[in-house]
Amino acid sequence: MKKSVSFLVIVLITLTAGFAVFSQKSRSLVAKGIVKSPVLPPSDVKLSRAEALTDGRGVLLRWQAETEVRNFGFFVYRQTAKGTTLASPSIVGGAALTMGDQPAAGREYTFYDADGSMSDGYYIESVGLDGRRRTFDVIYPKYAPDLNAIAREALVRPNDKPNPLLTKSLLNLPDDLAALISANALPADINVQRWVAAQPGVKIGVKQEGFYRVTRAQLEAAGFNVSAPGNLWQLYMDGKEQSIIVGAGDSYIEFYGKGIDTPESATKVFYLIVGAQDGKRITTTTLRPLGGNVVNKSYSQAFSRKERQIYISSGILNGDAENFFGSSPIIGSTGTPTPVNLTFTLSGLDTTVPKASLEVGIQGITDTQHQITVKINGEQLDTIVGGGKTLMNGYYQIPRALLVEGTNTLTLTSVGGSGDITLAESIKVGFNRNYLAVGNKLSCYTVNYRSSRLTGFTSPNVRVFDLNFPDNPTVFTNLQIDNNNGVYEVVMPSHRGRAIYAVEDSAVMTPDSVTQNFPSTLATAAHNADLVIITHRDWLTPANDWANYRRGQGMTVEVVDVADIFDEFSYGSTSTAAMTNFLIYAKSNWQTGPNYVLLIGDATYDFRNYENRAFQSFVPTKLVDTVYEETGSDEALCDFNNDGLAELAVGRIPVRDTNTVTLALNKTMTFENTIANGFTRGFLFASDEPNGYDFDGLSHRLADQLPISIPRFFVNKTQVDSRNLLLNNLNQGRYLVNYSGHGSQSVWSATTFFSSTDVPGMSNMPNYSVFTLLTCLNGYYLTPADSLGETLLKSPSGGAVAVWASTGKTTPDVQEVMATRFFSQIAVNPNLVRFGDFIRDAKQNVIGGRDVRLSWTLLGDPTLKMK
Repeated sequence: MKKSVSFLVIVLITLTAGFAVFSQKSRSLVAKGIVKSPVLPPSDVKLSRAEALTDGRGVLLRWQAETEVRNFGFFVYRQTAKGTTLASPSIVGGAALTMGDQPAAGREYTFYDADGSMSDGYYIESVGLDGRRRTFDVIYPKYAPDLNAIAREALVRPNDKPNPLLTKSLLNLPDDLAALISANALPADINVQRWVAAQPGVKIGVKQEGFYRVTRAQLEAAGFNVSAPGNLWQLYMDGKEQSIIVGAGDSYIEFYGKGIDTPESATKVFYLIVGAQDGKRITTTTLRPLGGNVVNKSYSQAFSRKERQIYISSGILNGDAENFFGSSPIIGSTGTPTPVNLTFTLSGLDTTVPKASLEVGIQGITDTQHQITVKINGEQLDTIVGGGKTLMNGYYQIPRALLVEGTNTLTLTSVGGSGDITLAESIKVGFNRNYLAVGNKLSCYTVNYRSSRLTGFTSPNVRVFDLNFPDNPTVFTNLQIDNNNGVYEVVMPSHRGRAIYAVEDSAVMTPDSVTQNFPSTLATAAHNADLVIITHRDWLTPANDWANYRRGQGMTVEVVDVADIFDEFSYGSTSTAAMTNFLIYAKSNWQTGPNYVLLIGDATYDFRNYENRAFQSFVPTKLVDTVYEETGSDEALCDFNNDGLAELAVGRIPVRDTNTVTLALNKTMTFENTIANGFTRGFLFASDEPNGYDFDGLSHRLADQLPISIPRFFVNKTQVDSRNLLLNNLNQGRYLVNYSGHGSQSVWSATTFFSSTDVPGMSNMPNYSVFTLLTCLNGYYLTPADSLGETLLKSPSGGAVAVWASTGKTTPDVQEVMATRFFSQIAVNPNLVRFGDFIRDAKQNVIGGRDVRLSWTLLGDPTLKMK
């Protein structure tokens, strides 16, 4: 960690092998030995250990929760000779963010204090969903040689400045100008886009509004044919050719571009190709005075910022909206509540306009009534009132004088009492802004028949672009530029109103990415594939090895780069809807449409990397709302009619490296080579104690579905020495292992029974097992830490050939319906051979069980032969 970083907070929020969550949802049923669920106690946290380490460059704190009950998170405090201060400006999220009201055990946390030293003391405070707080003993740092070596892989390093992609200036265009620009904008053309995607060229990604330059060297490095005549260079966006500037000697291209803002992407993609005819160019135009001499001083705009630091999956069911919110909780108290201050910067305030507006978005976190007082720069506004886990908004018409040039402070305070917890979601401020450039750039508009002066530029080298035709901007050439004491001003003569973008040469932007476009033609009928393998370009070679293995068995297979899907079905931007639309197209239009889909690559809930981790969204999954939480669903990618049942059998190999793909393929080949004698290895049924459901009884009912000739083995957690019995059975390499009971991302029941930390010691190779896991979250592959299902699949010494497990929380009664069908068919149905077919058959028999259908995922190959 470099001390030169003035503000650095490192927060670890992972689900590790020691994270046990008793999350199997239960219902108060009476049949089949079901018992009632206990009433949840008040929030509470017990720590099993806590330590502080330092190498002289800050202090790293690590602690493990023995148990957590409805714990929202932790604050960390630093004690020095000068007193006690809050070291963590934002909360370290607890188990309740993912588990809601369910108790948890064994979860580990890390917090880094860049300003800490060996002489400081620290204490940790927990905050429950009911507002209860608990303070733990003071701990003192011990010396460690290298903190980065200890925590490098799992740490999050949030920037001390707001994410620029979440802060925007939005023009409030006059109605007539907005209508004109809308009428002039060309519609997106998917047919042209697909023609463009089939051409060699480069893809240029931009995330913010600006005027961009891409140099010849950048284009050549990305594989563009820079030797082709520059007059033939053509730029496309959304299937529409864009006007560009090509520099002298074809030394660069320049263009105007804007990013996008969806839950899945901020990147708008532009395609540069070599066409058969001259490409469109940005032309020059002049602007002659038209109208009177009235000067317009300002224009109407809105400052907008989204708060996106903490992800909460449990209980917030808001459809396609994001589940990311601000990092500083607004917490009620029986005493004096602590206010939360959010600062933002405004510039160019027109002091002659008396009114402004403010909109504040607040997300409810707890199932209580919420009351949040709002102050802007110390001035009290109306209280925001709402209830439950809903998004609440406060709308205010305010005097412009309440806003200040520079830093403004929005103060939010809960007055709803203990248990009232909310998070900031967004801020939007509407005001009239002077024509003042920031960073030598200005996006604005002029008003009909009024002149304007664009000021704030540091040199006279300013270009002003007319954006009234969004796809064909032009540049003004006859504008007067004045030097006002070293500040340069552009005089816009009175004329019809225009949207304009002004930029000084030093502020021309560099794109976020320039990459090669590999031609593709997925949206044509000339394809045959019973199996489609969708992967990231990094793993095309091992994916083709997988395809060749299946081709050798007589299957038709296509390997598809996921980027090609985005190129042809969503204009280049990441989109899970594009993946579904591709599969619909392939099933309906290819000469042989697919029945199976294998996804090779990891996915995440954090599409836009708000948490600032290493890249993880290789092959995205669809985020869906279930009864209890938002979770990832590959099933939803293949659900063409939104009934919760995939039309294609789908599986995933959730990898981040080539070797793991090869390992999973080798396991698959080994398993199938010995499948003729697979059933003789027997079935293992492991189960939890009867806490809320008779899991041992469930195991026996499932085993009764098998032919009597198949060996079956049982291990229940309540048995003497159950852990060793379980491990011994697992190492025997049973054909199939089923677990029924409570669980979490990495645990069956508790770490003392079975967890991810036990997997490296498994030695059942080459007798790999199929795992069917009737518990919660064992298949949740969306976090940086591997789930138990992933760990079993990726184990080189044994473990699983495939894992069928849940990415969410569901009830065991519905799970039993699905599992009963699966076990009743696996040994006797001659028409079902492959794992994916058994899964689809079982899910079809779950009537009204949408959550089970969507959340149960196959980590493995859906074409795996089961017999």
